Order: sequence, then structure tokens, then C-alpha cells
Amino acid sequence: MATRKSAAPQGAADATEDAPASPPAGSDVLRVRAVPPEGFRRAGRFWPGDVAVEVPVGELSAAQLAALLAEPLLAVTVLAAAAQP
Repeated sequence: MATRKSAAPQGAADATEDAPASPPAGSDVLRVRAVPPEGFRRAGRFWPGDVAVEVPVGELSAAQLAALLAEPLLAVTVLAAAAQP
């Protein structure tokens, strides 16, 4: 059983490393909502299930961004940056 416990975190890290490191070019905000109605914690933050939260990509580390984009229990939408005049 100890082998399974040590193998699970490595697999989770591998999945995070395989995830895209950044959202598509030209975007600067993520809209994040937890799939479970009671909310969900990921990337050091609580994400509510009843309302979407917008967070600037610049507030996230590369690891946090990858974790959010790879998490199936979060609905993550990449919002395009406002066009510069």
C-alpha cells in the first residue's frame, strides 16, 4: 500500500507537467468555477461552485496555472484580453 501512496503524487505531478503551461496567446484572465456545488480547492485557492471567479493570469505562478488548466473538477474559461487601441 505504501507503494501506491508514493506513486499517486508522482502521477499527479506528471499530469500537471503535461498540462499547457500558459493559456492561448492574447488572453490575460481566467474565469474559474468549481464543478462540485460545495466548491473545490486547487492551486492554493478556494473556487466556489455557485459563482465563477475571474483571476488575472499574472497573479498565478506557472505551476498554479498548469494545475487549474488540468483540473477536471474546475470549469476554466480563458477570456481574451481587451484589444489595445
